[in-house]
This record gives sequence, C-alpha cells and structure tokens, in this order.
Amino acid sequence: SFVIHHNVLGLQYSFGVLFKALLDDPSMSERSSHAGSASVGVISTALMLGFSVMTGPLVTKHGGRTVSSCGAVLVAVGLYLASFAPSVTMLYMTYSLIAGLGFSLLWAPCVMVVSLWFDRRRTLAVGLAVAGSGIGTLVLAQVCEGLVSRYGWRGALQVLAGATGVLNLASALSFAKPHQRTGGS
Repeated sequence: SFVIHHNVLGLQYSFGVLFKALLDDPSMSERSSHAGSASVGVISTALMLGFSVMTGPLVTKHGGRTVSSCGAVLVAVGLYLASFAPSVTMLYMTYSLIAGLGFSLLWAPCVMVVSLWFDRRRTLAVGLAVAGSGIGTLVLAQVCEGLVSRYGWRGALQVLAGATGVLNLASALSFAKPHQRTGGS
C-alpha cells in the first residue's frame, strides 16, 4: 500500500513538472492553451477521486489484488500511450481518462486492504500506508524533473510507465485476502 500511495499520488502531484514541459513543447503548445494543458492533470485527479466511490464495491466483489492489478495495468498503459499523444485531446484520453481510472483502481483499495487486515493498531497501519503519498510527492517531483530534463516529457512518461507499472503491479499482487474475523471488534 505504501508503494502504491507513493506512486499514485506522487505522479498525480508531480503533473506540474510535466505541465511546464508540455507548454515548452512546440508540437503541443501551438494547439493547446495553458488551461487545456493544465486540465489534463486536474481531470486525472478528479477521475481518480470520483471513480473511487465505485472502486469500493469492486474490491468487495473481486478483491483488492484483482482491482489494484487492473489499475496498475491501466496506469502504465495510460502513461505510455500519453507519451505518444499528438495533441492535448489525446492526453485527455490517455493520461486523464485511462490513467485516471487506473489511479482510482489502485488508490482506493490500498486503504481498504490495510484496514481489513488490522484490528489492533489499524490507525497506525493505515497511517504508514498513506505516508507513501507524502513521500511520493517529494520524491517523484524530483524524479520527474530529472527525467524530463534528460529525456523530455515523452521519454519521462515512458520511463514512469515502466517503472511505476512494475512497482504498482508487484505491490498489488502482494495483497492477500484479509484474515477471518472471529467475533469481537
């Protein structure tokens, strides 16, 4: 859960680094406005939060491992396809929609899975899991900046798709079924 929070919210909150690179890219900036480019990240975050309402029932029905694994694949595919986007409209389809839905399928189950595993010290366990989001925000902003300066925003998205895809999928596959509760609270 820590790793997924690190990657999901770290990527979401690092979009500003990509945004600046999008504005500096002549092939993209001629066809896009500042607001249009910025809304790619905003819509992705909104979809992550909005779809989370529907993610809970999916986790209940199919389990955290399955739902999160699907999310890991969608995020990796969305980021990778976004690296080839010729326009902001295609970024809406790839980064905002595909990756945004994937972020939701990854993010929401992380808290659910941890809270189902712990009766005692649940707040500590959930707190440690979600601490990944703060650390991810600090770390991935720097990583994104380094990748963009070395490979450009398209190359950065490809590296991030591969690296976070592997880490997210490995983390999602590590989710086990929660233990059976035996009476009490």
